[in-house]
Amino acid sequence: MPLRQRLASSGVLIHANLPNRLRFTRNGLLLDGGIVVFSHPGAQKRSCVVVSLPLGVTRSGRYSTDPTLGVNSQNCLPFS
Repeated sequence: MPLRQRLASSGVLIHANLPNRLRFTRNGLLLDGGIVVFSHPGAQKRSCVVVSLPLGVTRSGRYSTDPTLGVNSQNCLPFS
């Protein structure tokens, strides 16, 4: 079962601008990047992960705006 379906059945929503399939080099470096925001209707805070080339996850934090309006890495703020 794809990750999106499993999370949806738990109530977790995903907002992302990643491609459908992530590509990696032979030594594990990421060839694609973007941001993923996780939210749940029962929670006020949203978690986010920014993935950049070629290192992979560069930061995680809380998302400061409504992800249904579009996602932007500038809105992924450090946890406080």
